[in-house]
Amino acid sequence: MADTSFHTALSTRIDSQSANAGQLRHPSGRKPDGSRQPGIGAWCREVYRRSCLRPKSLFDPASPLGQRVLIPAYYAIRLAFFTVRDWYPVYRQRGIGLLRQVAAQWTLMHRYRIDPSVYYSSQLYELPHGLAACEDYVGRDEIKNGLMKQLHWLQPKVYGKRVSLGDKALFTRHCVAAGLPVARVIATVSHGAWEFADGGGHRADFRSLDRDIFVKPLWGRGARGTEWFTWIGKDRYSDRRGRELSRAKVLRHLTTRSKKEPLLVQPRLTNHSEIADLARDSLMVFRVFTCLDEHQQPHVTHAMLRILGKLEPSWSQSVEYGARVDLATGRLDQLCDDYHFAPDDWWDRHPFTGAQVAGRIVTQWPKIAALAKDGHRVLIDRTVIGWDIALTRNGPVIIEGNAYPDTHFLQRVHRQLIGDSPLAPLLGLHLMRLAS
Repeated sequence: MADTSFHTALSTRIDSQSANAGQLRHPSGRKPDGSRQPGIGAWCREVYRRSCLRPKSLFDPASPLGQRVLIPAYYAIRLAFFTVRDWYPVYRQRGIGLLRQVAAQWTLMHRYRIDPSVYYSSQLYELPHGLAACEDYVGRDEIKNGLMKQLHWLQPKVYGKRVSLGDKALFTRHCVAAGLPVARVIATVSHGAWEFADGGGHRADFRSLDRDIFVKPLWGRGARGTEWFTWIGKDRYSDRRGRELSRAKVLRHLTTRSKKEPLLVQPRLTNHSEIADLARDSLMVFRVFTCLDEHQQPHVTHAMLRILGKLEPSWSQSVEYGARVDLATGRLDQLCDDYHFAPDDWWDRHPFTGAQVAGRIVTQWPKIAALAKDGHRVLIDRTVIGWDIALTRNGPVIIEGNAYPDTHFLQRVHRQLIGDSPLAPLLGLHLMRLAS
């Protein structure tokens, strides 16, 4: 049971945010009378330290050694790396000296226990009230290492056990059963054995592969281990490098690879003409965050268009690009990436295709948002879900759901800390439930 002061302060914070859920609070985290109120990110880290540090070994990040030695050492390395890489652009464009930048990152590490790279990625040096705004930053460390799992546990297991979002085949079957448009599965390949989605097992089933196919690990995250093959007819494919391969060679390759990790084989989808000029080979997705309210209804709180450079063989950079989607209009903001953090590293036009990004209206956005909410109503056993939804020629299609979505890049793309976003009052309500 949380202590009274913790519970009372959190209640005050949540009541304040709920009363102004439709208005974004200034990054300073100040009340109308000028006094500060604790940020939602600070509360996330407090709940994380109180409830989620359950080490499995001496060297686990959650262990005393991890919290007092390993994580500070890791942060110190990141401080050195990002300072060397980014200090001069900030100095040249904003006039902030090297020592001041280092001191600010050191403060983030020791006073706020935050990854010092946030100073550059979320451009904290731009905020008028300084580093105190970081109390509204919600980091990936607490989200991915226990806090989000604790929040998910607050939801009842309506299906007897929680639907695995990590098992892509099981997730897909669950979406199909619910009537949701989802990227279908042609086959799974595990330990050299093929199993086709239609339940057959005959050689004729391999004819279902006579199309463009996309392959990814059954339990993979992001774009790790993905590859695709373009069907050119007469039992032949071309791979992402343009090499022509026989059907037999592709099947042998996938069969051999499956002995190391199970694979999922799906039809290769293509981008809708409305956004197709923003990529060349890859399928882009909209990362949409949904969160349940006190009535168990999902709300869309964030959305961004994601473009993975690592899936574009002709591009010279394998970084992730993102552009914020305005929730009311579907309008795209400027594009940024997850590597270049200089103050002016934002683009109106795509750096490789040259297509206009900023100001573009995604007319299909209402359908994308509605699909994300429909998906969360089906997966009601999760508190927050990060959806990857592709806008294909046939409309929006769910690619996957993420139970532990990354919040770090999300806040950079939106140029807004989560404590200032529509997610804050909803997340605060669930933190209240957890603290109680």
